[in-house]
Amino acid sequence: MVIIRLFGHARFEVDGAALPVRAPARAIAVLAYLATHHNAPVSRNFLAELIWPDDEPEDGRGKLRRQLHVLVAALPKTETAAPYLLSTMQTVRWNPDAPAIVDTIAFCEAGEAGRPAEAASWYGGDFLETHQDDWVVAERERLRALQLDFLRVSLQRKRGERDLGGALGDVARILAIDPWREDAVRTEMRLRSQLGDRSGALGAFRSFAERLRAELDTDPAVETRALYDALARGADAPPDELAASTPFVPNLRAPLALPFVGRETEFGSLARSWAAAARGKGAMVLVSGEAGTGKSRLTNEVALHAEGQGGGVLVGTTTPGEARPYEALVDALRNSLSLVIPAHTPEELGVLARVLPEIAARAPILEPEPARPEIERARVFDVVAAAVAALAKKRPLLIVLEDLHWASASSAALIEHLGRRVARLPVLIVGTYREETSDGRTRCAVCAGVLKAKAR
Repeated sequence: MVIIRLFGHARFEVDGAALPVRAPARAIAVLAYLATHHNAPVSRNFLAELIWPDDEPEDGRGKLRRQLHVLVAALPKTETAAPYLLSTMQTVRWNPDAPAIVDTIAFCEAGEAGRPAEAASWYGGDFLETHQDDWVVAERERLRALQLDFLRVSLQRKRGERDLGGALGDVARILAIDPWREDAVRTEMRLRSQLGDRSGALGAFRSFAERLRAELDTDPAVETRALYDALARGADAPPDELAASTPFVPNLRAPLALPFVGRETEFGSLARSWAAAARGKGAMVLVSGEAGTGKSRLTNEVALHAEGQGGGVLVGTTTPGEARPYEALVDALRNSLSLVIPAHTPEELGVLARVLPEIAARAPILEPEPARPEIERARVFDVVAAAVAALAKKRPLLIVLEDLHWASASSAALIEHLGRRVARLPVLIVGTYREETSDGRTRCAVCAGVLKAKAR
């Protein structure tokens, strides 16, 4: 059996024995791109320009021809007659019947088939970890995000099956990829406590807190400290706040590992907006498109990206007709009440309870004195903005608001108000809506307000 491994250092294996890779870095890059895009032929002109962007087109095509020859000669020889590559004068592609298993292909196929644990087992490190080409770095980030996604789904399944030891192993692999994932640290603390290793749970917190202070000059989040304090007192762990800190959950009815293609420019723009927000330069970004064009998949990828960098993610949706006032934002905040409530006075909670009535059952509140409608609305707007600021105090925050074309004028006003308030906060708001007409008009009240404000 031949296995071609592109995770970590590129290497070949035959029947479990490692073979030296006798091919230069550029030939391996060609192999990696063809394997990553194995579902269709790749234009030779495109591939040459991608791998040798600084060369003249003719020189690039010549180098591609030579590297393809070198690559074919370097690949392990097998008894089958099937070639590794299928070439024409215009295109080249990885042969789907090639006599080898490529780890990146096996990784994605297992994910598409709904086998996240199997997919995660193929991940042997960052994709081509010594290569720094732009497309390699982008693909590396995509595959890393998928691996974290697979591990999270595997972790959830094992916890549901009470396989606590296996779940703890998944947590360790998550932290090996991203050691600053605080939600994973909390999960490790809970799992160790459930396994009877309370000292190990407390030690996991102390170790993380020391690294956080030494390397990032900050402290663990409020919910992580609360969990530590409860375990230190010998109390049971409080309710699992994984959903509160990172509540974005991909649609598990859809294949998790379908390649994310065709939206690299949009993703890059949103990733840059997130990076700026994480540095305290918050913003609001609107994503438009017809139904089924991939808006949710794009925001999914951005959410996973933000989550992978230690950010908190809140998601809210507006339903047709907007069933409740301020529905999308209220929906997003509802998942984080245990973090919102301690940050506010009873008076503020009394105002917030007008849109989140479940607060009254969880904390003492003081009802504000009745006032004119415009004053009541201003109170709600200010307290909602304060709640978002409180959530962003310990970590950058991404708020995804879906289907804003259904939002009412009141919701639009609240979202616009919040959009102005986050300019100096580590908060990125991403709203999605559907275009209604070909001339740019839309019934999205939020978008109309933003465009009007820009025009002024």
